[in-house]
Amino acid sequence: MTKPPISSRIYLLLALLAFLGGCQTSVKTESRVYHVSPDGEIDASGAVDDPLLSINAAAQKAQPGDTVIVHTGIYREWVNPPRGGNAEQGPIHFKAADNAQVRILGSERVTGWQKQANGFYRVSLSPEFFGEFNPFDQLTRHPEYVSADEEGDGWGWLKYGRWTHLGDIIADGQGLTERKTLGELTDHPMSWYVSEDHGNTILWANFGDLDPKQVSIEVTSRPFGFFPSKPGLSHITVEGFSVENIATHWAPPTVFQPGAIGPNGGNHWVIKNNTVLYSKGVCISIGNPNGAADKDGSGYHQVIDNVLLRCGQGGIAGEAWNKHSLIAGNHIEDINYREEFGGWETAGIKHHNTSNLVIKNNLIRNVHTLDPERGAAHGIWNDFKNKDWRIESNVIIGAEASSILFEANWDGYPNVFANNVIVGGQVSAYSSRGDVMLHNLFLDVKHTWGNQDWQGRPTLADSYWLNNLFIGNGLDPEIEATNFHYSNNAYLSGADALPQEKHAMTLPGKAEWSVQENATDLSLQLTLPPGTETLTATPINTQMIDLALTIDPTVSAGFSGDSRQTKQLKPGPFVDLTAGTHLYPLLPLSDRYLRAKAFIGD
Repeated sequence: MTKPPISSRIYLLLALLAFLGGCQTSVKTESRVYHVSPDGEIDASGAVDDPLLSINAAAQKAQPGDTVIVHTGIYREWVNPPRGGNAEQGPIHFKAADNAQVRILGSERVTGWQKQANGFYRVSLSPEFFGEFNPFDQLTRHPEYVSADEEGDGWGWLKYGRWTHLGDIIADGQGLTERKTLGELTDHPMSWYVSEDHGNTILWANFGDLDPKQVSIEVTSRPFGFFPSKPGLSHITVEGFSVENIATHWAPPTVFQPGAIGPNGGNHWVIKNNTVLYSKGVCISIGNPNGAADKDGSGYHQVIDNVLLRCGQGGIAGEAWNKHSLIAGNHIEDINYREEFGGWETAGIKHHNTSNLVIKNNLIRNVHTLDPERGAAHGIWNDFKNKDWRIESNVIIGAEASSILFEANWDGYPNVFANNVIVGGQVSAYSSRGDVMLHNLFLDVKHTWGNQDWQGRPTLADSYWLNNLFIGNGLDPEIEATNFHYSNNAYLSGADALPQEKHAMTLPGKAEWSVQENATDLSLQLTLPPGTETLTATPINTQMIDLALTIDPTVSAGFSGDSRQTKQLKPGPFVDLTAGTHLYPLLPLSDRYLRAKAFIGD
């Protein structure tokens, strides 16, 4: 009998593991604490003086209300909990011990690299090295998308780099870039190529100035970091880990959406204070599960204070199973920085078809695309029938396409964007309705819009742009939209108001700005021209916005949370706005972020 391809077998394995996990039962007596250490034993009790060897071993024991404390070390495993907690007994809490540096690696260290005459290095890996999952013999694309139509969406909106493989090589914290031919390695240090020889996987690499005999070379070999194979688990907390080198597939929104960390259609997960580094696709997925899960009861997640670096597709993605969730305080950076592959799913944060999502205080910096005509590179992408989002006090810098994009939201479902600081890129609207933009700052941000003629999508309509501050660029004066409301926006340094705008304020003189970064935080230095003190805004209330709002549109505080009530109301996100040079604090740079940057040598 012909074996199914590995790309299919991994999903069959997921289903089997889910079934076996569901067959396990135990009687809960009282909450326990299990300890895990690299010095432990696989069959230990988990007591502090008798720790378990693996996080998975603790996960098999942990019951609702229990805590798993993981001590400093490297754990080469896919953490696959068989059960979650519940509202009555509490979550199962997986956490790094205080001050512990816990690394969960989806890779194995590979030695034995042989230098070739052309200067490349070569290593041969047998099928036994990988077992059932070899990411180097399958493509990055999602295995549930199979189509011979190179121009169509049978690839799950993956538009370039369709030849790339799921595997990855990381040398001394540096991710190498895959090349399509062996000869391309010559002119591209820190790159790799894969071939096959009699069933063995042959990896070729140009390590540049690095000597593979002197540094650690990691080769990815697992599809998940912390992700249950069983869909629908609830009440799990994942805290304090560094999850690295995960071979996650491309994750379009109409099929199972894998991620390095994710609840697989569960509910009430807390994912906080983690680092995700080098996930091939998505860092954290709170989207479609791989099997049956309760969509009505799903969501209610908190994804907070994580550092997500150098993931290929996106930072945080989701669809439908992510409603009533909070995404706050995350630092998302260098998405698709190698530009190996991309398409219409590449973004810092992208979610579809969900409601009551709060996205606030996140920093999204540097989202890349190789080909803007065939692939996205957006900051926050509010895509398709989303409603009742509140997106506030985020900082988006260096998105190569749209810093903010709202697309195909309609049927009276409004979303509120308030107090955001947007640097460069574009703010874009495509066939979307009910977008409410309040007190945002746009620094050299272009405006693009359009109406899409498929899936019954509507024309632009029913949006509000109030109390925003535009510096360098304004809104597109050619916009064709119905029932758009513009009022009390301010325009500086060459930005122009729309002819139809009410109470627009335009100042002569030049405004200057720069983003300042030091060892602890990020700030905006802003020099404003004379007359800035005369700019005023109007208080926002529900009567001003004729939409079916179920969220509060008022903006009673400024970007940093300081009250607007005691000050004369100003456009933009900052409470104080006067002529001269000011340094506005944006967001702190956490110790976790600084450690991650030091690790990758950046």
